Amino acid sequence: MNPTVDIPEDAPPAQELTPLEAQDLDAADITPATEEMEGQADGPPPAEADAPRLRHAPQDTGEELAAAAVERPVLIELSAETAESPRAGLFSRRLRLWGLCTVVLTSALVGAAWFGPLRPAMRGESAPARPPAAEPSEPVVVSPESAPAPGPMATPEWIDRMRELDRRRSRLLAKAEEVRTLQGHYRYGVLELEEDAVRLIKHHRIETFAQALGHPQVEFALQSIRSRQAYVAGLTQPLRWLAAGSEQLLYLQRLVAIDREVLAVAEGVDLDAHAARVEVALSTYRPTAENLAMGAGDSPPTLDALFKRLADQACQIALPATESVDAAIAEEVCAGEMTRYSEVSVLRLKAARCLAESAATELFLNRVVELPGVVAQKLSEWPGGWLCLNGLKRISPEAARHLFAWPGRWISLNGLMELPAAASVHLPAWGGRQIELMGLKKVDSVEHLVRWEEAGGKLFLPEAIRRQVDEGRRALRPATAPEKERQG
Repeated sequence: MNPTVDIPEDAPPAQELTPLEAQDLDAADITPATEEMEGQADGPPPAEADAPRLRHAPQDTGEELAAAAVERPVLIELSAETAESPRAGLFSRRLRLWGLCTVVLTSALVGAAWFGPLRPAMRGESAPARPPAAEPSEPVVVSPESAPAPGPMATPEWIDRMRELDRRRSRLLAKAEEVRTLQGHYRYGVLELEEDAVRLIKHHRIETFAQALGHPQVEFALQSIRSRQAYVAGLTQPLRWLAAGSEQLLYLQRLVAIDREVLAVAEGVDLDAHAARVEVALSTYRPTAENLAMGAGDSPPTLDALFKRLADQACQIALPATESVDAAIAEEVCAGEMTRYSEVSVLRLKAARCLAESAATELFLNRVVELPGVVAQKLSEWPGGWLCLNGLKRISPEAARHLFAWPGRWISLNGLMELPAAASVHLPAWGGRQIELMGLKKVDSVEHLVRWEEAGGKLFLPEAIRRQVDEGRRALRPATAPEKERQG
C-alpha cells in the first residue's frame, strides 16, 4: 500500500530522478515511527515549518487496528520549498519505504494482539486470565454512617412473618372457594326442589296456597326451598369476610415488599409499625368458627310468595307422558343403578346431578329432546369422555356455552338440524377432539367450525356443510405458487 502525498497546488512539478538503488538505501536514514524524521546524511535538518508532518491514525487494538492499517493511508504534507528541492523525489521515495515498513510493523503487532490469546486454545490449553483492572493508588475509606446497613427485614423473624402472611392468605382463599362451592350446591338443590314442586303442583292441579299447605309433599317442598334459600343468603357474610381478609393480607404483603426494596436507599421506613400491622392482621383474619359464622342475610320470600311464583311456572309447562318413568329412572340413577339411564326422555335436574356424579365413562342420552341451560351446566361437570345427545333438535346459546366447556373429548349431536351463531361461537374455545353433526342442514357461522377444526379438532359433517368448512379452511391458508399464478 502506497502512502498519499499532499502537494500544494502552486508547487512546481518534481524533478524526475533515477530509481532508487542499493547505494541509496545505504545512504538513507529511516527513523522510527515515533520520532521526527531528520536528514542527518543529507545535511542539516530543515526548519520546523518545512519538516514533514505525520498525521497518525488513532491508536486502536484488535480488529479496529487491523482495519486502520488497511483502510487509513499515511498522509504526509510537504511544504512548497521541499517540493521545489531536487531531492523531493528521493525524499518521497524514502517516505514510501518508511510507510511500507510502518504497515508491516503494524500488521505484525495486530497479529500478535489478535492471535496471541487464541494460541493456548489451539493447543487445547485454557487462555490466560485477563489481568485485573488497576486499583486506585489511594484506598477508598467508607465511613460507618455511609456504609449500607445489613438487611433488617432479612432476619428469621421477618422471614417467618412474611411466610405466615402468605400461608394465612392462601388458607383464606381456599376457604372462600369452599364456601362458594357450598353456595353452588345449595342453589342447585333449590332448583331441584323447585322443579319437583312445580311438577307436583301441575300434576295435582293445586291452585291456591291453602291447597298447597294441605298437600304434604308440596308443603315440604316449599319449606325446604325457603330453608335452603336462607342458608345460601347466610353464607354471604362469611364469604365477604374472607374476601376482605385476603385483600388486606395481600395489601400488607405488597406494602412490606416495597419498603423492603427501598430500605437500603430511603429513610423513614418504620419497621416496628410494619411488624405491628402484620401482627394485627394475623390476629384479626383467622378462619375460626366465630369469624365464619353465618349472618342473617337477605330474608327469603314468604311461603305464599314462593307458591305463587311456582304456580305460575306450573301453568306454562306440559307434563310428558313419560313423567312417571323418568322420575323412576332418576331415582335409580341416584341410587347407583345405571341400567335404564339411557331410556330417560326428560332429563330432570336431579337425574343430571346424579349422572354427573357417576363413574360412567360414556353417557348415551339419545332420547332427550330438550337440554335446558342449567341441565347442561350440571352435565358439564361430568368427568367422562363421550357424551351422546343425538335426540336434540336444537340447542340454546346457554346450553352450548356449558356444553362446550365440558372437559371431555367427544360430543355427538347428530340430531341438530341448525346451529345458530350464538351457539357455535362457544365452539372454538372447546378443548375436545371431535364432534358429530351429521344431521346439520344450516350453519349461520361456518368460521366457528373452521377455527375449531383448524385448531386440531375433528368434525363429522354432511357433505354440503363439509364443502363450506373446507372452503373456509382453504381461505385461511396461504395460496401455493400454482394457485397464485392462476389467481394472477
